[in-house]
Order: sequence, then C-alpha cells, then structure tokens
Amino acid sequence: MNRIKNVAGQRFGRLLVSELTRREDSKPVWICQCDCGNTTKVQTALLTGGNTRSCGCLKREIAKTYWAGSRRKVHCPSCNKEFEICKGSSRKYCSKSCYRQPTVSLCGHLPVAIKGLCKFCYQKNYRKTHPEVRTAKSRRVYYLKAKYGISLKDYKTLEAKNNKGCWICGKIPSKRERSLNVDHDHEVKERSLKAVRGVLCWRCNEGLSFFRDKPELFRRAANYLEGKLFNVKA
Repeated sequence: MNRIKNVAGQRFGRLLVSELTRREDSKPVWICQCDCGNTTKVQTALLTGGNTRSCGCLKREIAKTYWAGSRRKVHCPSCNKEFEICKGSSRKYCSKSCYRQPTVSLCGHLPVAIKGLCKFCYQKNYRKTHPEVRTAKSRRVYYLKAKYGISLKDYKTLEAKNNKGCWICGKIPSKRERSLNVDHDHEVKERSLKAVRGVLCWRCNEGLSFFRDKPELFRRAANYLEGKLFNVKA
C-alpha cells in the first residue's frame, strides 16, 4: 500500500490545503481553500505538479484579461440590448429568441436592410440627399462627368457626328439596346474630352479591347479575312 504524501497546511498557488477527505481510485484528494473564498477538492498529483493553482478563478481572470482588448459592444436590433462580441464576429442578435422574432425597422416596415430602414425607405432617403442620382438622366450626367470628364452636351455632339450611330459599324442602337459607349485612350490619365476618341456600340468597343488597341493587329486580321495572310491550299 502506497504511503500518502502529507501536504496539509501547504500552499499551492491560491490554494491552501486543509485536510484529506477520501481516496478516489487509490489517489488521495484534499480539501483546499482558495483565496477567493471558494472551497474545492484536488488530487495530490495535481497540486504537487502545478496543474491546479486555484478553484478556477485564476483561469477566468486570465481569459477575461486576454479577451478584453479584442471585444466590442453592439446593440441587438430586436430588443436594443447591449452585449459584447469579438471584433471579428458578425453576430447581430443577443439571443436565439431575438433572432427568430421579426425585427421592425425605424420606418415601421419589415425587414430591416440598411441603417435601421427597409430597402425601399433607404433608397428613398438616399435619392433625397443625393439629387445627382435621382433620375436616369441625372445618373447619366454624373457617370459621364465622373468617369470621362465630359458633359452630356459633349456626348450628344459625339453622337451627332455619325447620325447617332457607331463610329465604326454605323449601327444605331434601338431602344432595347444599351446606348453608345464612350471610347477613350487608356494611356491618357486626364479625364477630359482630349482623352475621348469617339462613341462605339458595345460590340465594337469590346472588339478594340480584344485587339488591345493595336492597329497592326487590326491590319493583320483584315489580311487574314481577305486571304492575304496565309494560303491554306498551298
């Protein structure tokens, strides 16, 4: 029979050993008093080996200190309750019950989409605060000015030079088709009318990009179509 090591009255971390209670699987178990006021039962091997140093309060304090800088406070959109989550978490609701409940937006509609409003009310408020994107015409004006640095009047002038048709194939787009694209020189970084080369249909515009805007490739392709490049029968 193995002799029990007497550790009564000794301190291990935050634990003060008081007395031996019973043996579990031939291993002695001691009653220990923690500095936090709780009482716990620990085996001798765990005490002497340094595996157990508290009733569990030390582990909780270390974890709380570790996660203190990596957490943020958010509000539940259903009950408006404040709770903490990790910074990388996408959790929105404080509990499953709030997640299952329908959330009413600030405008009174369901469901909440963006900034506490439903999708339609958010778009309505956005159009009010951004008049430049209110109508299709104003959106076109904003797009031409932002991307190419030209006005709608300049675009109409370019269209009129070939009777509102593509400058290469001459096709006039129908109402169901997209309008003529603005073709510009990609090497010119300035956004102005100087960088614009013309207006093309989407097929011709994509064709220029496929040939990498190199005239020699277009000439070689023309010779190929005319049979002047190679003779298959030879």
